[in-house]
Amino acid sequence: ILKFVEHLPQVALPGGGHIHPWQWAFIIVGAPGIIWALVVLTIKEPGRRGSVKGKAVIVPVREVAGFMGDNARVYIGIIGGLAMKMLMGIGSQQWMPTLYLREFGWKLADVGLIIGGMTLIISPIALITGGKISEWWMKRGTPDANMRIVLYGLLAGVPIAILTPLMPSPWLVLGFSAISMFISSLGSGPGIASLQIVTPNRMRAQVSAVYQFSTHVISLAVGPLIVALFTDYLFGDSQHLKYSLALSAALLGPLTIFLVWQGLAPFKRAYERAVAEGY
Repeated sequence: ILKFVEHLPQVALPGGGHIHPWQWAFIIVGAPGIIWALVVLTIKEPGRRGSVKGKAVIVPVREVAGFMGDNARVYIGIIGGLAMKMLMGIGSQQWMPTLYLREFGWKLADVGLIIGGMTLIISPIALITGGKISEWWMKRGTPDANMRIVLYGLLAGVPIAILTPLMPSPWLVLGFSAISMFISSLGSGPGIASLQIVTPNRMRAQVSAVYQFSTHVISLAVGPLIVALFTDYLFGDSQHLKYSLALSAALLGPLTIFLVWQGLAPFKRAYERAVAEGY
């Protein structure tokens, strides 16, 4: 899209100002979201499991916060771990095209086609595979399978994330990125599922909102910023972006692993309680 719009003329707006060619990229990418929003309006509210007839009971925020506080280690492991995982991943993902440009001289439009195509193939396969592994594992008596997939994926993926930007050729960077993408995506579905499993039905919407804010607001904002701060203020050279990416993974990766690991045992107990109480 960047390549497509780069030669478009500026468009004057009625209220003042102009739409520059590069801004059309945001408009073109964002416009389908309006159509999708209309589709979402047609979705009917699904019935809730375990609900009783009559008016639905709204759980106060204080009660939800209390439940999360009583199960702090579980939610630190799930929400904290997944937020840190996305923070680390988004920081790398957002800056990798710039790495190809600065380090190897690749054009951003070409990088977009390559990485975009790679993502369209690898991510769906990994997401489905992660779900299948979780189902298979849980059927064989491993109640914390969802969290274990996230943890094992991090243990394998963090070293690869550290090494990826340091590779000497763009094709090696792509190869390591593909492996990292697959391993990271394996735990995406099981990680979100683990949150739903241990949360009472009537509290899931509010707990999910905390998760969405943590991962899609904080992580998206802070992840790329950390890499930028390392480049500008620690290394002081835009050509040292690869070291910023590697350092970000090296610092954030172990912390993410610890957050998920400390939540394993509490998650198993929470799962058993959820099954017994019929969440």
